[in-house]
Amino acid sequence: MPPTTPEPSAASTLGPIRLCSEEELDATFDIAIIGGGIYGVSALLEASRRGAKAVLLEAGDFGGGVSWSSHRIIHGGLRYLQSLDIARFRESVRERRWFMETFPDAIRPLSCLVPLPGKGTRRASLFACASVMNNTLNAAFGGSSPRISSARVMSKAQIASSAPGVFPESIRAVGAWQDGLMVSSERVLICMLRLACDLGGRAMRDTRVTGIEIVPEPEKQITLACDHADRGSIGVRAKRVINCAGPSSGSVAQLLGGSHPRLFEPLRAFNVLLDVEPQITDAVALDAPSLDGRMLFVVPGPAGLAIGTWEEPAEGGSTPPVSSVERLIDAAGDVRGRADLALDHVSAVWSGLLPRAADGRLSPSDRPVFVDHGKAGGVEGAFSVSGVKYTTARLVAQRAVLAAMPSAGVARSVGPIGDPILQADWLTTPPDPADTEVVVRRIVRDEAAVSVDDICLRRTAWYTSPECLRQSAAAIGAALKLDQEASARAVDEALAAARAMRDG
Repeated sequence: MPPTTPEPSAASTLGPIRLCSEEELDATFDIAIIGGGIYGVSALLEASRRGAKAVLLEAGDFGGGVSWSSHRIIHGGLRYLQSLDIARFRESVRERRWFMETFPDAIRPLSCLVPLPGKGTRRASLFACASVMNNTLNAAFGGSSPRISSARVMSKAQIASSAPGVFPESIRAVGAWQDGLMVSSERVLICMLRLACDLGGRAMRDTRVTGIEIVPEPEKQITLACDHADRGSIGVRAKRVINCAGPSSGSVAQLLGGSHPRLFEPLRAFNVLLDVEPQITDAVALDAPSLDGRMLFVVPGPAGLAIGTWEEPAEGGSTPPVSSVERLIDAAGDVRGRADLALDHVSAVWSGLLPRAADGRLSPSDRPVFVDHGKAGGVEGAFSVSGVKYTTARLVAQRAVLAAMPSAGVARSVGPIGDPILQADWLTTPPDPADTEVVVRRIVRDEAAVSVDDICLRRTAWYTSPECLRQSAAAIGAALKLDQEASARAVDEALAAARAMRDG
């Protein structure tokens, strides 16, 4: 059992999420950012690092949408070398290093393996060449990290202990590399938001933007009409606006006006988390014949085995049908030869809507879309951005901030950031009830959580330990001022939300 509630270490000096006060709303912000996922939080951080007075407006809870559904991998861009896309490779390795150095508790090295059957681009000789290029350019572009090993070709015998029985007899060679694994994408996002607030940023949750007004005098400003859960109708004034609203970015962009390409054509994507023993220590790319030749990525983590990512048309919204989830799990079970990969072991379905590829393929867009609404005939000083990659979200957001504020100051350096929740080993399992109540009170105080699902889904991964979570329901409820019946019901609702699937 971990020690009782620790005080933050010297590396864990993050202040709380600073919610915007009534007095602060009377002023005009330099930038208002719409959307509290990884892109919006990154924009708030990058604006605040440069001394801008910035506010983040989120319609629900921070990180409650697509960002929660990530496969949790910070990619280094090895696959971009296949198409010699050196620019994107450079971006990826630099951002991987930034994330791993800034959040050492939340992101650890992840060894990855792909079979090399000797056909097409998956030949040992080609992967060896790509490995040399990867390792050389990684160092040249400043992406090297002592925590990341070099890419290389390995024999199947060399990886027998890390991925036993995974590859068929016909496979003799395996490509190996390392990326970063977010042991908690939830904690990464929340810590980024706290860091942005430490640097002067402000945030508002449960704040939905409903309209826009341009006030030309005495100094041009944009007023965002908003519905706030507690304050009702409010106005937020800013000189610039950045729309990072993810699946809602298209409707927000309509408010900002002007002609622009399809900002967000939705595609449903999901990953499945199973509460089974991973039996592997490395992430593995698997050929899945039953999935029309698609490859599955199977990733071991602190809460079990994650399988994904699967994309399909977005009819029916972001929640996938049971049949799609079952098909994905069955495919992984067939390839791995494991009967325990089954629907009744699902502890989470990480699902959300991503922007679809521009050519209509059933895959996510591989490049962000950026709109300057002023140049497109809309509101001057308004920008929209839509992206897919968690890895490069900060970089894309930084570009949006610099477009909005070309004369912004030099960014302040940050990190490394410690996280008491992870340091105390409380990510997947709540501590003893007495300590749980103390921990939840701190999360409510410092991280703007207001409900049980805020606590269990988006500030921790307690949803991955259902029985322990149910035993802690009363303690969680006490910290949130709920009676035992209400807290037990809210815990069950949070567990159901984590593994949400629909009939069909």
